[in-house]
Amino acid sequence: MTMAHLKVSEYESVAVGASYLCFGGIGFASNLMLAYFVKKHQVFKGGRLLLHLNFIISTIVVTSGFLFTSTSALAGRWLYGPTCTQVYAVMAMTAGTAEVVNSMLLAIEAYFGSRMSYAIYKMLAVGSWLNATFWGTMPLFGWWGRYKAEPGGGSCMLDWRSEDTSFASYHLTLTMTSLVIPLVVVSGIFLQVLKEVAEKDPPEPQVDSFTRQQTIKASFLIIAAIIFAYMPYAVVCSWAAILGPATVPRLFSVWAPVMPKVGACVHPIIYFMVSGKFRVVLTGANKDKKE
Repeated sequence: MTMAHLKVSEYESVAVGASYLCFGGIGFASNLMLAYFVKKHQVFKGGRLLLHLNFIISTIVVTSGFLFTSTSALAGRWLYGPTCTQVYAVMAMTAGTAEVVNSMLLAIEAYFGSRMSYAIYKMLAVGSWLNATFWGTMPLFGWWGRYKAEPGGGSCMLDWRSEDTSFASYHLTLTMTSLVIPLVVVSGIFLQVLKEVAEKDPPEPQVDSFTRQQTIKASFLIIAAIIFAYMPYAVVCSWAAILGPATVPRLFSVWAPVMPKVGACVHPIIYFMVSGKFRVVLTGANKDKKE
């Protein structure tokens, strides 16, 4: 079977390019602002601050190439040559893997937070990037999988159109170790956290801008946004690995790379909506109280 059906129309190129520009630009700018306010106003304390900044920074990196992707999508082909293909792809894969894992760490922190030392927080933060760097560099050096421009030309990621076993084993192992297994663990943690919160008693004193209940809620919503953002691409790669790349629907192949940029726009909204104290910090209403 051929893959001619993956060819993107001019209309789709414009729609995808505009989406990269809009969602990528908004996601990049809003998460930069989020990182600034979280750090400046110490919205979280100690190790919790480190993990949240780690997550936000990974989201910033995911969206940072939006000008490259939007202009290439509008042109209907990747405009920046083979070297930039590899640079963009390894950056996107590394940051994307880190973003997924870091979102899971937020949930783990919500459960174990008070029982973890700052050294453990640092180990988790560094470990998430070491894990992401491993998965990002494997295809770069051709050791496991390879990178290539997407069918629409707007992005560069794992070459799921190759029908070799290297791609299939890489993707399925990555999905199991960095998405499925952590998600199962986090689901169990959430159930336990919700049970404890329901059974316990006087609420803990609020030290951060987020109470424990708000932190749990934010973590749950962030993971939901991450699943929404990355599941389409996981489906494309799994579909190609199991059923063959020629059977992948064009709609999935064209729009799956856009979804992480859409998800990035949601994260600041989650922080804003969950905590009233954070909204006060963000809107600057606290200035009026000081005057």
